[in-house]
Amino acid sequence: MLRARDIPYKLQIGYAGTVKHAWINVYIRSKGWVDKAVEFSGDSWSRMDPTFDSNSQDEETIQQYIGDDDNYSVQFTR
Repeated sequence: MLRARDIPYKLQIGYAGTVKHAWINVYIRSKGWVDKAVEFSGDSWSRMDPTFDSNSQDEETIQQYIGDDDNYSVQFTR
């Protein structure tokens, strides 16, 4: 979707905990590169992980997991 709109992004491939996973970084002209993209609350950017988010019944717990950078490690970037 981002590519179709000519929005620069980087695909990050690595692990979320012990699970092989992927997420994106996106370039916003007014902000620069936004890592571990992205959800904007109006004040700040945070990670959006639709894979985990869509499969969770416990929204508070999954949001805490997604928001913890220590749970994500990058193997390579495309």
